[in-house]
Amino acid sequence: MEKMQERLNCLLESFREEFKEMFELKELFLDGVWVEIKCEKDIDEKIKHYSSLYLIATDCKFDENPCKLVYDEKYKVIYRGEGYNPKIRIKSHLFNNSYIEQGKKYGYEKCMKVEPDIDGINLDDPVEGYQNFKWYVYQMKLKVSSSIRKQAELAFDDAFNTPLASRDRNKLA
Repeated sequence: MEKMQERLNCLLESFREEFKEMFELKELFLDGVWVEIKCEKDIDEKIKHYSSLYLIATDCKFDENPCKLVYDEKYKVIYRGEGYNPKIRIKSHLFNNSYIEQGKKYGYEKCMKVEPDIDGINLDDPVEGYQNFKWYVYQMKLKVSSSIRKQAELAFDDAFNTPLASRDRNKLA
């Protein structure tokens, strides 16, 4: 059994290296689509319902974001994630109050953290002020298992550094 786990780890590492190489060759990385998100309806209409790696980028400035990937020379990636149902996950990130009011149907209780101890943001809440910035979501179709999509996330981190709001970066928060 130990040998099998070792072989699996090597295979996953190989996937991770392949993804990293792909991300570093920007012409291959751009197979996905960037869409602007202004309201919750944009997620319903513009985000596809398929397994994917997704990124969230914004022109909202966060001082300590180590991620080096910038879309269109002004929108820095603050989050990267993967999911079987990315529409719901992205709603939990960008419209968290609405997601909670809908009963957390899919159990994404912990999500993007741009501030310590606060899960998600609410682009539709003028008090938070995030609607004063532009928000983009990139989606790359990855019709593979979650463990391989996770390797894509880790490879993204290897290539560009872990974005500020990615949950695993905020384990202690």
